[in-house]
Amino acid sequence: MRKIELEVEHLYRGRFVGRHKFKPHEQELITVGSARNASIRLLGEEINTLHCSIECRENSWVVSDLGSETGTWVKKSNIVEYTVSSPSAIHIGQHTLKMYPHDTHSEIFTDETKPLTNEGQKYHQVIVRKQGYVTHTKLLKAKEKYQFYFGKDKIYLNPPENDNWVYSDYGEFVIQQRIIKSKNTEDSLPEKVQTLWDPNFKVPLLSSFGAVALLFALLIFKPGVEENKLEQSEIKMNKYTKIIYDAQSTKKQKAKANKIIKQIAKSSPTPKPSQASGKTTVSKNIPKSKAMVNVSKSLKKAGLSKLIGKIAKRNNKNSVNIEALGNKAGSKASGRALASVGKASVGDVKAKKGEQFKIGGVATVGKGTGASGSLRGSGSLSAGGVGTANVGIVEEETEVRGGLAREVIAQTIQGYLGQIRYCYERQLSAQPDLYGKVIVNFTISGNGKVGAQQISSTTLKNSLVEGCILRRISGWRFPTPEGGTSVVVKYPFMFRSLQ
Repeated sequence: MRKIELEVEHLYRGRFVGRHKFKPHEQELITVGSARNASIRLLGEEINTLHCSIECRENSWVVSDLGSETGTWVKKSNIVEYTVSSPSAIHIGQHTLKMYPHDTHSEIFTDETKPLTNEGQKYHQVIVRKQGYVTHTKLLKAKEKYQFYFGKDKIYLNPPENDNWVYSDYGEFVIQQRIIKSKNTEDSLPEKVQTLWDPNFKVPLLSSFGAVALLFALLIFKPGVEENKLEQSEIKMNKYTKIIYDAQSTKKQKAKANKIIKQIAKSSPTPKPSQASGKTTVSKNIPKSKAMVNVSKSLKKAGLSKLIGKIAKRNNKNSVNIEALGNKAGSKASGRALASVGKASVGDVKAKKGEQFKIGGVATVGKGTGASGSLRGSGSLSAGGVGTANVGIVEEETEVRGGLAREVIAQTIQGYLGQIRYCYERQLSAQPDLYGKVIVNFTISGNGKVGAQQISSTTLKNSLVEGCILRRISGWRFPTPEGGTSVVVKYPFMFRSLQ
């Protein structure tokens, strides 16, 4: 009977993950999804628990989508059912399943196959098949019985008399027996080595040998150090060499200091005591350097001391000290305020006659009322209004599909509603007439995290507010849905200013 096996190669983002082989059984259903007991397990938020199935129908393999959210794709088409009649690639999220159907029909161990030789020692050959497939073979002594368990019963089968096949049926098992002759029943050493060799290791093994050869070549042809450079190596410092070097440098420093002291002593004469008062007087004949004399003459000539006095006097006349926060003018402020202007004191005589003065760099928010003894228009300050908003939810347009109740989702969103209000109020101060409705679609994954979110429709038409809403929703956490399935939510938010 012709039978088709299916070989499945699993790739994730183009990288090999594993290989699976399936034999055609009419009642066996191969499942693909994120469930732990799935035949081929795929991971990712876009994968459903049971995403699709693979089954053998009338000696053909068929892939069926099980109502997944992201779909099962073949050649850029979302399929419902697809028959694998040739090598095909099935795309599920970021996973790719390459399927190769193989025809396993073979004439081995049939009535037409005869022993290869009639020479050598006799053996009892046993072939065990299950549903048409060879499960294992055995080579026993010529007169040795074949024994096996069928259920709880232990079965013994006597060897046949010649090289013709003898068949025995036990449920889904078929046992073939015959007598053959052979000179050699064990593999030779080259054959054993060949069975241990895996062709897939060829490229990695050659790469490893190349890397080792390159390393040895670098070690052999490593450039050496020139002999003359060895003579210039630094002296290793230890405690004894440090003592020698420190002693020599200290000796030089002391000699230099003594030389400087002697020069100072020669240039400075010793003061003589006064005979009349008995007090020591400093000689007036101390030599002055030419540079000091020149600088002193330049300062006197330019009249720098008089200039400094005039600048200080002018600043004192023009200075205005502002009394703020109830403290005296010129004192340190005792608190914090947006702005406050009180009395002003002026060092000039003109201030006592009531003449006006200009004070630049003072700005107020609101309208000044003025006060006794204060500058006109600066008696009081007031801050501008801050935008306040109301965020509502249209319950009639709310949609929830999945393993979470509508009340649970509404209660969770109510706790995060302050973040949505913040996004609106932040733009309301710049655009006071901003209002409208924003409908957001988002998906809650099996672990309670928000997987994907997007703006479904909006009458607000403000990209800054809408982008802020999507960023806030992406960080929300919900209770874990029942069964670990994803939940699709459609939620409308109504924005309106209270001013």
